[in-house]
Parts: sequence; C-alpha cells; structure tokens
Amino acid sequence: MDISKIDPNFRIETISEQDICYYRYDEAPIEINGLYDPIGTGKLWRMPEAYVDNPALNEGMRQLIHNTTGGRLRFATDSPYLAIMVEVSELTQSVCMPISGHSGVDVYIADRGTSNYQYIKTVVPACYQEDSDRFFTGSTTFSHFDSYEQHDVMVNLPLYNGVNNICIGIKEGCSLFAPVPYRYQKPVCFYGDSITHGGCASRPGNNFPNHISRWLNCDFINLGFSGSAAGELEVADYIGSLALSAIIMNVELQKYDIEEFRQKHYPFYARLRQNQPNTPILIMSRAGFPRLRKNDPQQRDFVLTNRIIMETCTRGWAEGDENLYYLDGAGMFDNEDQDACTVDHTHPNDLGFYRMAQHIRPILYNMLENIK
Repeated sequence: MDISKIDPNFRIETISEQDICYYRYDEAPIEINGLYDPIGTGKLWRMPEAYVDNPALNEGMRQLIHNTTGGRLRFATDSPYLAIMVEVSELTQSVCMPISGHSGVDVYIADRGTSNYQYIKTVVPACYQEDSDRFFTGSTTFSHFDSYEQHDVMVNLPLYNGVNNICIGIKEGCSLFAPVPYRYQKPVCFYGDSITHGGCASRPGNNFPNHISRWLNCDFINLGFSGSAAGELEVADYIGSLALSAIIMNVELQKYDIEEFRQKHYPFYARLRQNQPNTPILIMSRAGFPRLRKNDPQQRDFVLTNRIIMETCTRGWAEGDENLYYLDGAGMFDNEDQDACTVDHTHPNDLGFYRMAQHIRPILYNMLENIK
C-alpha cells in the first residue's frame, strides 16, 4: 500500500515554480557552518580527508567522517519561496530512524536580521529503491508561515548520510544576502557517540546540539561518531587545534571494557586541556532513565562508567582546572515518562533530545558567558 495515494500529506513534494535561479552551496553569500573547509576542499565533510586514511583511528569513525551531522547552510533572502535540490552520497536505511532524520534536510526561517528560527520544512528522498533516489528536491513558500518580506534561512544537513551537492533556489530577480552572525561565532565542539551524532532524531534540527545552537545562537561542530567514539588521542589533538568557545565531551563505553574505558577517559580529557588550556570543557555521562532497567547489566555498566567520568572531573578539579564542568546524564530525561524518551532504551527520540538539550543549555550558557 502506498499511503501517499490515500493521504496527500505524505506525498513527496516536487518543485512547481518555473522562475527559479539556483545557487550551489559554495557560492557567496551562502555560509556553511559545522563542516571542515568545504570551500577549500570541495567536500561537505566534518574533518580533513587525511583522517579518513589514518590507521590510528578506528574504522567506524573513519567511515562516518563524511556524515554531515551538524552541517548547516545559512543565508538571507527576499525571495517569496525557497527551493532545494540535494544529492546525498549513498542509499542508507535504519531500523529505528526515519529517512527524514538520517538523510533529510530541514529548513528554519526567521525575520531577516534575527535568529528567532522556526521550523518550516523537511525535504526527504522519495523511497530509496534506486540509485536515482539519491537526488531529491523540495520547496516551500514563506507566506504560508509568516508575513515577513525578507528572511534569514538555515538549512540543516542530514545526520547519517553524506551530501555530494546541494543547491538553493530562489525566485529569479531576488537576492541572497549574508546571514545574521552568531552571538558566539567561535564554535562549540560536541564529541561523543551515536547520541551526539543524532541517533535517532526524526529530522536533523531535533538533535540536541541543533536545539542548543538555536537557543543560544552559537555556532557548533558535531563530532559525534556512532559506535565509534573511542577516545583516540589523535582526535583530542584535532579538537585541540580548533578555535573553539567550548567543548562538550560525551564519551561512554564503545569498543572497550570498563578498565580500557578508565585508561582512555582521563588521558583524552588531559590532552584536550593541554591543547586548549583556557577553553571551558563540559564532561557529561550518557542520558538514562534511573526508574527503569535497574537490573540490566548494561545499565550497571553505565553506572561504572559514570564513576570513571566523575573520577576524571575530580582529578581535573584537584589539578586546578576551573573551566571544567560535569553533568550527570541520569536525570536528563526528567522524571515523567522517561520510557517515552528513547526508541530502544538507548537512543533518544525527539522528546529525549529536547529534554537533554534543556539540561545542557544553562550549563553551556554559563560556560560561554564566563569567557566573554
């Protein structure tokens, strides 16, 4: 059964406007945030290509560098509508994540000159049955949502796919302008596992780093690597080489046991601090739900890893680190309906990500304001 034949709300929208002028993602004044030198490299990747071939990094991380999670296109326009053409790099599927999350792009708009973004549209592939489905389009008319004549626009790129090309279309004769600057222009760097990566948000803008970025008006880089945040010191050196306003470290059990985790966690933090002596660092443990699964062995493992995380923070504070913060993830899903916050007892859904972002926001705001 094709539900779109019964309910037109599920139909994939095609572009009907005829007077469209298209611009590639790398054409000024479109701004690209969250990715590594896309203009210079011609690639929409999160890290330099050299890391893809670096044997010091685990294979999973090297394969996920091309995922565009955290990537954003930003610009302003006086066009009455917006069209988008996308080419993702591969056909991909997920057992617990919709296509709109792992491969879709979503659009936010604000009155020009402001950052009060509201969500308006997700552009998604059709069905992923043939290679041609890697190419997809969508459009939206701004007057359906407000009466502003000019808009700041933000386009969030896919969480679990790569993008070979993306083009922005506006009405012929209209203009593109530079976007409103971020309040905090030096980005926040998020390093972590699949939850930081974005699994399993229904669309890119609902991942917790994207929520926080909109709320605090801060640029950010998402270095979440699903199942592959192994805490290699080479990654700490890379993060340490960036000009950042803050670092959020969310590393849990991935490819090692408890003792291996203990041996890796503090050295990773210490290398970050060595490379970034004055940058605020927040270390957080995995979001969980204490009211459930008290006898689950995996849940007990996370209790042990949280102790190791606290040991790292305690040691850092004892060594005089006044820019080190800690957040216990056990309470991030709040008390009511904790079981409604994930899709598989581990990966947050949209509600889970929203609640996580609410807990992280005040801490990060304090970190950013203290260094202004």
